[in-house]
Amino acid sequence: MMTLLFLVALIIVAAILIAHAIERAQAINATYTTTVGRHRFDFEFVPLSDGTVRLYVLGQPSYGHQSTDLVATHRYYDGDRHYVCVHDHLAPRNCSEARGWADYWSRKTSAYIADGRPFA
Repeated sequence: MMTLLFLVALIIVAAILIAHAIERAQAINATYTTTVGRHRFDFEFVPLSDGTVRLYVLGQPSYGHQSTDLVATHRYYDGDRHYVCVHDHLAPRNCSEARGWADYWSRKTSAYIADGRPFA
């Protein structure tokens, strides 16, 4: 009985790892350099099972003396890495929309870093 449970658990873990590998294989990396402050931002656009695209932040400039609070910086954290906060009804559904959000977030973040200007 214990061997059967172990095999089932092993199959589930393997399925999760395979699904994650497939999801990562479809991911696209993008880099943005803003004109305000000349900051560089690196993203990974990852398609999710619900049809949306998540914008993971792979690299960005330091926030310096500004708050790194997730609300102030419009980011979420999934326990592994940060991603851009986009309301569900506005979430990108393709890479073109994801690029638009990455550009917007990069510009707003660059301004926030420079002078504390909020996103709104």
